[in-house]
Amino acid sequence: MGSVRVMPDSTCDLSPELIGKHGISVVPLYVIFNGDSFRDGIDIKTDELYKMTERLNTLTVRNARITAQEFPEGRIEVIDSRNLSAGIGLLVMKAVDFAGQGLGISEIEEGKMILEEKIRGKKEKALKSMQENILADRDFIDSRRVFVTHSMANEEAEYLKGVLEQKLEGPEIIITNAGCVISSHCGRGTAGILYMESSEA
Repeated sequence: MGSVRVMPDSTCDLSPELIGKHGISVVPLYVIFNGDSFRDGIDIKTDELYKMTERLNTLTVRNARITAQEFPEGRIEVIDSRNLSAGIGLLVMKAVDFAGQGLGISEIEEGKMILEEKIRGKKEKALKSMQENILADRDFIDSRRVFVTHSMANEEAEYLKGVLEQKLEGPEIIITNAGCVISSHCGRGTAGILYMESSEA
């Protein structure tokens, strides 16, 4: 490589084979998890991070259930949403709908997020693909609401909202902003369309 040494940080995601073959020096970034610091790719690998996250999520639900036991039976019901971001938001709003109808805790069911497609590439192509996917499912969409969720992609979110308001009859199109936790994973400029399937479809 001569006198020049290339030193990217660990977000370059090059394979160990490429790094070794070309004499690349990778500077590890730090992952802070549950109060502990880990060097990316050295102290912790991706599969280990997922395992730790799963354990933490399980612990969160378990602790909530333990706390619920301090209240009279049936007073608090803890539900593992198995979702994230506005996927949880959709379930929350559905629960609000059910509660407004006078339904009890036991009648409010949980749901699960299904990823239709993770679209990458040029912005115009990605936006078009998202539109095509949801319009193909129009007969199965819950008629109450559809979320357009984004992380610092205001223009794209407004564009998607306008298209969906023209193409879909019935559901309210609501723009939501991804919070810090979700944005730290998906990255700036990410946008997505989230909806629930109708139970009557």
